[in-house]
Amino acid sequence: MNEALLFPGQGAQYEGMGRDWAQVHPVARETFREASEALGFSLEEACWSSGETVHRTDVAQPGILVTSVAIVRVLESRGLDLASVPLVAGLSLGIANKFLEPVAGAVLARILVLVFIILFIQKWPRGLFPQRGRAAEG
Repeated sequence: MNEALLFPGQGAQYEGMGRDWAQVHPVARETFREASEALGFSLEEACWSSGETVHRTDVAQPGILVTSVAIVRVLESRGLDLASVPLVAGLSLGIANKFLEPVAGAVLARILVLVFIILFIQKWPRGLFPQRGRAAEG
């Protein structure tokens, strides 16, 4: 059997994302803790509390990334060999974000560290090339 990894993009966030993984798997819990330290606020609280907080871009983007990385780290701890996964893909909203799509794969390939990516997202939450005009407003 061949595995494939598909990473969600912004718009896939939901209240409680990653909570079930973090409650059961210490490596997922540690991933959220690491991200919270880098962000300077509790990503767990922001993602797992009720309300609209999880839908804010400054929470949704790192939340989706960290949830994805946490799940992959759990799978790795259970024997998944990332080098043997023949297909890795990511979804994204907007043309400008196509440049940032490989971010989750880069984290998993250990090219970039999770903390750097989180800080980048916090600094430029709309990407390097934010949309302008009517397309960005609609």
